[in-house]
Amino acid sequence: VVAIACLVTLPLVGVTAWTDYVGLLRAVSEPVATPHNFTVGAVLYQAGVSAEVATAVQWASVGLALVLVIFGARRLTLAAGFVVAVTATQLVSPLLWDHYAIVLLLPTAWLLANGARWAVAIPLATSVLLLWIVPPAIYPIVFWVALLGPFSLPGAWRRRGTDGAIR
Repeated sequence: VVAIACLVTLPLVGVTAWTDYVGLLRAVSEPVATPHNFTVGAVLYQAGVSAEVATAVQWASVGLALVLVIFGARRLTLAAGFVVAVTATQLVSPLLWDHYAIVLLLPTAWLLANGARWAVAIPLATSVLLLWIVPPAIYPIVFWVALLGPFSLPGAWRRRGTDGAIR
């Protein structure tokens, strides 16, 4: 089915779309070395850390994000767990482009709606006005802040019912 879909769309998108896709996949073979990538590992690599160490840190970041998604799904309210999961999708990705920061508007809005006034700093940190001032490390930092934010709010935690069940 996929092969047929590719053949049917080929006259519409052209061969260039597929060669661009293959080029992108080739570039992702070593994500920490991909230019303009803003994952934790890539930022470390751009700062001069070896590719091996940067890759190990990136995998640790991915692992921690996944653990927090699972923990958040079990212990946070549905809305808070959803915010954690959405934010984590970018931290587990091998590539984090600067324009992916648009995703941060969801956790920012949720955090602000739940009384975390400090969350206004999340989109401001990646504002176009500050792009020439803030270092590339701001992107993984604000994604981690947005991911950890729901865990900091007492109202985001599920409560134990009188029967002992977590709600």
